[in-house]
Amino acid sequence: METIARTLVTVTGAVQAPTVFPLVQCGSGTGEVTIGCMATGFTPASLTFKWEFGGSELANAVQYPTAKKDNRYTGVSQIRVRRQDWDTRKPFTCSAVHAGGTAKAEVLKQ
Repeated sequence: METIARTLVTVTGAVQAPTVFPLVQCGSGTGEVTIGCMATGFTPASLTFKWEFGGSELANAVQYPTAKKDNRYTGVSQIRVRRQDWDTRKPFTCSAVHAGGTAKAEVLKQ
């Protein structure tokens, strides 16, 4: 009787941390300004954005589904902030939390 040995090999992609870029509304708004951040070049697709201002976490952010291109993912989050907070020129911090690490960007009025 002949015995056949089989080996199952699973190949998984490497975990790659995101790079984060700030996004700022063009033009003037009324009482609110829309700002955002974009995380690029990460894998796997799972990513969560967190926003902070003045040491407090902001809860009204929108996170869009990630998009895949060339085996890397891109994600975007945006948030509407009060113009009076934006005009202080203090930074809003966007963090992209990912298995490969957390990347941050500061979004502030220039």
